[in-house]
Amino acid sequence: MEFLLIMGGCALVFGVLYIVLTILSRRRRDSIWNWPTVEGQVAESALSPREPRDGEKRPRTYTPVVTYIYTVEGQPYTSQRRTTAPYPQRTFTELTKAAAVLAAYPAGGAVTVHYNPRAPQFAVLELARPAGYHAELWFGVFNLALGAVTILLYMLL
Repeated sequence: MEFLLIMGGCALVFGVLYIVLTILSRRRRDSIWNWPTVEGQVAESALSPREPRDGEKRPRTYTPVVTYIYTVEGQPYTSQRRTTAPYPQRTFTELTKAAAVLAAYPAGGAVTVHYNPRAPQFAVLELARPAGYHAELWFGVFNLALGAVTILLYMLL
């Protein structure tokens, strides 16, 4: 029975620590929403196809590559990063979906560039929270609840 108390206490502490660390890391990571913007221009908008290697059972993929230029405090920069996602270039198996991304960024077109004020060479065109943004917080809440329920079971038994 004391196993329930130990397990519940560990889950409770882990849940609290995980929630606190998640909130602290989000504060730093979410500063991206306050990045300044400048006007930029699309220099090139092209598809980069990838054929599967011999023996691979993967389909042909298409990566839309948008190269844009922008200037911060008189210094010109070039980037290809479209989003804040961990992978700057999303790859598609359907040509139409990849082409739709490129249609939003035609060569020569104007774009709004969000740049990191501490490192202006790091910039993005789209600000979006990644899929599963709240998953890490829910993991901490789940452990917190699991610990509380386990300790409650120990007290009732």
